[in-house]
Amino acid sequence: MINLVKTSKRAYALSALSTILFGLLVLTLHSTPALSQPTISKIDLLRKANDAYYNLPQHGLKSFTAIVKPDWRLVLKSVLKSNPEKGEEALRILDSIKFTFSFDSDQELKVEHHPEAPSIMGVVNYDALVHGTEKTVLGFFTSFKAMMCSAPFPQSLDYDVEDSGDYIIRSEQSSVKSAVTMTKDLLIRKMVVNTPRFDATMLPLFDKGPEGFLLNYMSAVYTVLGKDPVKVILSFDYTTVNGLQLPSAVRTSADSAPGQAVNWTMSDYKITKSK
Repeated sequence: MINLVKTSKRAYALSALSTILFGLLVLTLHSTPALSQPTISKIDLLRKANDAYYNLPQHGLKSFTAIVKPDWRLVLKSVLKSNPEKGEEALRILDSIKFTFSFDSDQELKVEHHPEAPSIMGVVNYDALVHGTEKTVLGFFTSFKAMMCSAPFPQSLDYDVEDSGDYIIRSEQSSVKSAVTMTKDLLIRKMVVNTPRFDATMLPLFDKGPEGFLLNYMSAVYTVLGKDPVKVILSFDYTTVNGLQLPSAVRTSADSAPGQAVNWTMSDYKITKSK
């Protein structure tokens, strides 16, 4: 007997958490409050920082589609060990489902699958597991779009810059406060968001390539008021497609769901570039 209900709930929790964390990043870095104008020196610093990061649209990306293949064998690891026959049966069903991801010219994101999974077979909630995976993939690419398809520091943001060895760039809008730590080499090392309901700390890692810093890892700790902290880790590899750097493999995990990683590969990219 295979019990994937618990696994699917963990997949939903992971996708929701990753979406919230990186949604906070979008809110923090891309807000545009109508406050005092930054000084020329601050504008110059942020302009240099924006130029230092790899930006897909600036390199010609207009839209793309790709095939997403989840690592179901990893998801079913414990089931395959305890009940190999039922585990292989579940694996065949899940492997028959094809996932596609699309990023259109308006930067709208969509994850789809076909054929439909059986809703429930025995105690296996395939439908919840498949849709949980879709939400995880969409949450990742929402985050990826924020970091790789737009400037990390919009010039319209009102902020304060403190030089204490590293730059600490602070902003505040309503009850949301943020602080971004950036080295003198313009490398973002830490992002902290504080709100009345929760706090988030994000530690990104970047590769420095000839076309700019390329995000390849993110560790994030999210703490809801009155609850224990939850740590989420995202890491990914890239492939070059028509001269563009795009994800080829994504790995996710959360300490709230130990042993329940949600990993996938991406292939068969179809890309449209600006003329």
